[in-house]
Amino acid sequence: MARGGPVPKDPSVRINRAVPQRGEWVTVPAFHDGPVPKLPNRRRGTGPWSAATLRAWASWWKDGASTQWSSADTESLVQLAHLWQLVDEGEMKWAAESRLRMDGLGLTQKGKRDLRLKLGDVAPVVTVSAAEVGSLEDRRALRRKSLLSEE
Repeated sequence: MARGGPVPKDPSVRINRAVPQRGEWVTVPAFHDGPVPKLPNRRRGTGPWSAATLRAWASWWKDGASTQWSSADTESLVQLAHLWQLVDEGEMKWAAESRLRMDGLGLTQKGKRDLRLKLGDVAPVVTVSAAEVGSLEDRRALRRKSLLSEE
């Protein structure tokens, strides 16, 4: 898969001081801790949202790109949720459109590069010694506990 080229230099060390045509890079947090808005009800007669769509909605709002969205982007996100639901129901003809929408909102790596969004610090690494955790189930429980404490 082709990349967008090398990462641009910091503006202070550039030889060419011209302003980039697409603007400077914006650093966004790796995770957004803000509230997740409630997903509006589906259109009449279409049933409830699937669990996959509800998980995707929550994860989109936890992405650092969500700090850059306006109210117009929120409406676009609701349209993406409808497309995501259709794909989840097996209508794969909408998969490409949902990927394009995700790119436009900065929810994919390509979308972040296109929008010149740079991720800031990532989540802290939790280190646990082998003596503290015995079985796989204990490790999973400890990981769940650490993830819940981050929210």
